[in-house]
Amino acid sequence: MAADSGESSFPFISRRSPVLSLRGAVASSQPLATDAGLKILRAGGNAADAAVAVAACLNVTEPCSTGIGGDAFCLFYDAQKRIVKGINGSGRASSNLTLDCLKRAGVVKPGDDHLPYTSAHCITVPGAAAAWCDTVEQFGSGELSLKNILQPAIDLAKEGFPVHPVAAYFWDKCGSCLQVPTNKHGCDMLLNGHPPKAGDVMVMPHLAATFEDLASKGKDAFYKGRIAKAIVDVVQEHGGLLSLEDLQQHYSTFDEPIKTSYRGINVWEMPPNGQGITALLALNILEGYDIQGMTHNSSEYLHTLIEALSLSFADTLWYNADPNKVKVPVSGLLCKEYAAKRRALINAHRALGSYERGSPFSGSDTVYFSVVDAQGNACSFINSNYHSFGTGLVPEGCGFTLHNRGSNFSLRPEHPNFLEPMKRPYHTIIPGMSTHEETGELFACFGVMGGFMQPQGHVQVLLNMIDFGMDPQQALDMPRFCIQSEGQGLGSVFLEEGISGRVASELKELGHKVAYPVCGHNRSVFGRGQIITRKKAPCKNGLKRDVYWSGSDPRADVVSCHRRLQTSMNCLLANLAIADFFVGLFSFPRTFHAGLYTHPSGLAGDILCKTLTNGNFVYLAAVASILILVFIAWERYFAVIHPLSSRGRINAKRLRLVVAVSWVAAFSLELIPLWVVNFDEEKKICSYNWSDTLRKIDVFIWCIVLGLVPLGVEACLYSRVVYRLWGGNKQTVNISERSLMLQRKKLTKVVLSITIVNVILCLPLDVYFFVECFAGKSVAVDTGSWSPLFKSVAHLMLVLNAACNPVIYAAQDRSFRRYIWRFLKKICCWKIPANN
Repeated sequence: MAADSGESSFPFISRRSPVLSLRGAVASSQPLATDAGLKILRAGGNAADAAVAVAACLNVTEPCSTGIGGDAFCLFYDAQKRIVKGINGSGRASSNLTLDCLKRAGVVKPGDDHLPYTSAHCITVPGAAAAWCDTVEQFGSGELSLKNILQPAIDLAKEGFPVHPVAAYFWDKCGSCLQVPTNKHGCDMLLNGHPPKAGDVMVMPHLAATFEDLASKGKDAFYKGRIAKAIVDVVQEHGGLLSLEDLQQHYSTFDEPIKTSYRGINVWEMPPNGQGITALLALNILEGYDIQGMTHNSSEYLHTLIEALSLSFADTLWYNADPNKVKVPVSGLLCKEYAAKRRALINAHRALGSYERGSPFSGSDTVYFSVVDAQGNACSFINSNYHSFGTGLVPEGCGFTLHNRGSNFSLRPEHPNFLEPMKRPYHTIIPGMSTHEETGELFACFGVMGGFMQPQGHVQVLLNMIDFGMDPQQALDMPRFCIQSEGQGLGSVFLEEGISGRVASELKELGHKVAYPVCGHNRSVFGRGQIITRKKAPCKNGLKRDVYWSGSDPRADVVSCHRRLQTSMNCLLANLAIADFFVGLFSFPRTFHAGLYTHPSGLAGDILCKTLTNGNFVYLAAVASILILVFIAWERYFAVIHPLSSRGRINAKRLRLVVAVSWVAAFSLELIPLWVVNFDEEKKICSYNWSDTLRKIDVFIWCIVLGLVPLGVEACLYSRVVYRLWGGNKQTVNISERSLMLQRKKLTKVVLSITIVNVILCLPLDVYFFVECFAGKSVAVDTGSWSPLFKSVAHLMLVLNAACNPVIYAAQDRSFRRYIWRFLKKICCWKIPANN
């Protein structure tokens, strides 16, 4: 098994190291939630206690993904008995809900496959509250009460917490459902009527009260008390059929986890109605390949995984349903012989294109987190609203949203997952656990949140660790792919930035529908995972101790908040701000030197004229600024016109070239003025010693570079961009492209504003150069010019433009403001506090 083969062959892929510990570990998507889990471990709680504390804190800090108004699943590894147990905390549909009811109410129309995501009929009984209580009762240490465990979340909700960047992004992106007038209490989840921004402090007193009720009264507080009534009231106000009886009858089930073996590792998942069986199916298929012999993330490797997962989804999208209502052929699906039959369908040289379910019968938005305690117990826990805030409906005085898990029911009567009263829907959320096949000892506690990405993420991170020997952080940092689910079928294969463009092309040649590269916040499609692995390590006297290796996904707030600026656009805008800073800096000696000091003569006077007092450096920085704006227009053009392609995009290598070209070209244009300008001893001013022809040629070049070319290129590129974003062509190819357009529209508005301001404020200077080009004599002198006032106004507007550019963008982006502030401090040699 590669995981035990020594040093990893991927020593430099991670942006940070894994966290190592001896007495347990907590890995989650939010630092505040992770800290709460650690507090519970230090207070004597075990992995199950800490997991529930983390779940509650994530409800506070990341309600756009999870909450007590959703469902939860738990896998618990008992280190003493070396067994894995499970809790299914998913809720059931209302006892009154049928397809006929929906048709009579006009909620669904003939041909609809699923309920609308925002419909109140999508609200099944929220199972998370019962799952939290059952996890503590069944697997907890017994040392801490439920009140002790929920106290960190209660404190956060009461006292307030700073919103982290990724949570703020999705709060803003998905928070419109909270602002709908009919959602009377949606404002409980907002800050002054709007989604909070990164760094804003949110206080959630109603959620704190909900947790306090749960802590003091247990499950009954949620399913029989004021909270239950508030849930039923808001659901029925919006046309839903959920009743108090439905909530009172809810219970979790203690299910036997299902497993398969993969290269000496037992991989455990929750059984249906969860989709964990998809990952096990794929692993059984992949076990027949020499994965280690393939190059990681090569077209051969990705093609094999894509086909295996697509075949697995073809089975589970049909067969996965509530086993209490229909027969789910779990043993048949997990049979190694069945996997061999499915494996035989895969063509190494061509994608299948159509993936049909086999016959195994014989005769988002979610949060995942993992905890391991000092005794070696592990808890793999996942909690979800399904789609971001779910339905977005907020029960009165409760402070949480209700999920929309019922939208996963099929409305086709022949389908096993067909909507029925008191039935659990197909569930995407799946915790993962793995143990050594021979000894039963813990190998890894893992999970990847994100809807239908979850089993795909499980397979990819497991192969990274088992076949390629990566540590948990490396396994999570590696670029991933995601097969997009479209209804009951499979759609495009999304490839994350970092996977080679050549590989993307080769996959297209194999017949895959590829969306590449997926980057920025759109990387959320690849899920966000956490892993804790256990390894035996030697210590003194020949003994061995358990060492826990933890990794947390860079796509989550745990580490992504300090990486937001590492994009081509932000680097271009930072360089634009630097160029504009130099325009302003060198404009002062150019404009004000005459009244402040006497200009020296001789060589010193010539040097000052060539550098500071004649404004050559002002023009150098101004040209660099204008050229960078042209490259920004180029970047926007390809980002909007070809959103899912790498064509024309400014990657890291091109970015360095673009910045270098901007400054080298600007310096080249200054060579002639630098050469010919000198200090005139008689007139006591800087003057140009050149022929009238050379002057006109030089100024003509400046007219072209500062005016005609930038204006023409930007007008051409932005006309296409504006038409694509705001014009008549609003149809996009797929879900990914629509999501990208929403994000890029906002940034395009900002850079368009910067460009328009630049054109307006630089126009007087363009006119000045145009007049000088066709004037009979030079007007570029400080005395006797045809219009000193016009010239002064032109330079003043140039300086004003330099100030406006960074201000416009900084007003939109907190991280960019911090970046520029730190840069200016470094320029001025100021000491930056460690916590800044």
